[in-house]
Amino acid sequence: MKVIIIGCGRVGAELAKGFAKANHEVVVIDLNPDAFDRLGNNFTGKTLLGSGSDLEVLEEAGVRECDALAAVTNSNPVNIAAALIAKKHFGVPKVIARISDPHRVALYESIGIHVICPTAVAAAEAQRILG
Repeated sequence: MKVIIIGCGRVGAELAKGFAKANHEVVVIDLNPDAFDRLGNNFTGKTLLGSGSDLEVLEEAGVRECDALAAVTNSNPVNIAAALIAKKHFGVPKVIARISDPHRVALYESIGIHVICPTAVAAAEAQRILG
């Protein structure tokens, strides 16, 4: 499986390392070259400097041939733009976006974008533990 991960923060780096360890083809995109340090020396995937919402960068990453894309930067607009472009323009079968605003989850899911909302996940977990 070919996976593109946009954002090489803590979440993106862990995703990338996990997919690479499972022998998937992984491309990680980030604007900050230092972010790729999180991948470590044993990372077998590729890294690409640029914005994950840029068509040319996505093309260079191989979006036309990818099976899945995860947009997990710390920018909601970048994540949604990248997810929409991947899903609607390139037809990527599996797309997920990290969104911090729980009020927008239903909207994005209604247009076919799977969403992970850390805010909602943390609140639900805290309520489960405390409740």
